Amino acid sequence: EIRKSPKTHPLRQKLLSVELLPYQLDCIAFAAGAGRAILADDMGLGKTVTTLAFLQKMKEEKPESPSILVMPTSLIYNWQKEASKFTPKMKILIHFGQNRHKDAGAFKFYDLIICSYGVLRLDIDFLKNYRFNYAILDESQAIKNPSSLIFRSVIQLNTENRLILT
Repeated sequence: EIRKSPKTHPLRQKLLSVELLPYQLDCIAFAAGAGRAILADDMGLGKTVTTLAFLQKMKEEKPESPSILVMPTSLIYNWQKEASKFTPKMKILIHFGQNRHKDAGAFKFYDLIICSYGVLRLDIDFLKNYRFNYAILDESQAIKNPSSLIFRSVIQLNTENRLILT
């Protein structure tokens, strides 16, 4: 039974600098146990903060294994801003732009690698060789076409677990 009162929820521990709602805590518990999950919710209900809390929990459980978060280019700044606000101790690499490193060896020094779908498609030849804990896809409708290059790139990611947000 995952559903508990907000005061007795097993994840009530301080994951973030903000109090999470019971349904957000339930989502984290489910995703942590499932290994593959879909977080489908309306805009404004806290998918970003729930995902950051989840990533913080994963960092504590597997500190040696970073996750990759893939999103449309327009959301990179927002995720970076929210991560610095809610999970300031998480080490984040923004893998984006013309001067990005094309060596996944540096990933081991970070908790989270953030990149766009376009960069993932361009850099899949070396990204697929790195083992990520989680691959998280924001605005996952970007992979709805199984014959697209983005879809084929995403499925090549070497990852233990997957979470999609929509």
